[in-house]
Amino acid sequence: KRDVLYDQIKTEVNYITIGDVHIVTVPGEIFPDVGDEIKKHMGGKVNLIFGLANDELGYIMFGDYEDLEDVFDYEKTMCVNISLGDVLLEKSKSLKEKLLKLRARQKK
Repeated sequence: KRDVLYDQIKTEVNYITIGDVHIVTVPGEIFPDVGDEIKKHMGGKVNLIFGLANDELGYIMFGDYEDLEDVFDYEKTMCVNISLGDVLLEKSKSLKEKLLKLRARQKK
């Protein structure tokens, strides 16, 4: 059973730190370029992405794949939204910033 509101689906993305290890969890199978872009914005000495975590929304790719004709046709049909990679990149950046702010407040 899934909650759908105004053509939006609720799912989970997590940003976890354990010492110098930073982990982002994503709800599907992530394309390498999406993973590379997310890792660029993570702040750990070791940055990991765990796929198929807490959900299965299919393949996760960037929206610009929509313009590629006959490329990734199968993968495009096996994802909830072709722009899910863009959404997850922004969400992982936002979660990292929230975590950093929370830690700064805790140190005071």
